[in-house]
Amino acid sequence: MDRPYHRISSDAIVALLDDLDVEKAHVLGNSMGGSVAARFALDHPDRLAKLVLMGPGGVGAGILAPSPSEGLSRLVEFAHDPTRERLIVWMKTMVSDKAFITEELIEERWRNAMEPSAIEWLQLFFSHVGGKSKRPTEEIPLWAQVPQIAAPTLITWGRDDRVTPLEMAWLPLRQMREVELHVFSGCGHWAMTEKREQFERVVMEFLTRPAASVA
Repeated sequence: MDRPYHRISSDAIVALLDDLDVEKAHVLGNSMGGSVAARFALDHPDRLAKLVLMGPGGVGAGILAPSPSEGLSRLVEFAHDPTRERLIVWMKTMVSDKAFITEELIEERWRNAMEPSAIEWLQLFFSHVGGKSKRPTEEIPLWAQVPQIAAPTLITWGRDDRVTPLEMAWLPLRQMREVELHVFSGCGHWAMTEKREQFERVVMEFLTRPAASVA
């Protein structure tokens, strides 16, 4: 029987850990990868040490922002008609500072997009947008399950994120058991690259911090 994408991906992480003979690991995920990481935290809490979510999808609820978001809409447009111009338009929604989108970065992304089967996979994935697919879905949405995540969690977000707007951070911040939020100003969806040094410093401090003692 078909299963939702996030559950398949969550189980794939377990298979990878088993192959590497790793009992427990820190898991980091950005955007869709953030929702997979959250699903892993729910399905396999015994295999998770700490959780880092970067502008994650699915764990929060948007109230004021349009759905789908601007960034997601631009990506879907590129997937349906992949041109270099549409790629640039999408990339500019990923960041706060447009100067970050250099010709070198554009060419790298364009080459990656033109790899065999890359566009086909993207088109297949986004064929689900708009409710046209009969793919399996969760009976309970991910955002309604985040209070069950027990692992220490760091959520990072770009203040100017146009893919998963910052307002989506408020629900997991209030509902998760052991959670902290770091917001990068002047930053979009790609916090781990647009604010690389700051991001790495914040994440490493969180991951290497000793566990809080219980009184």
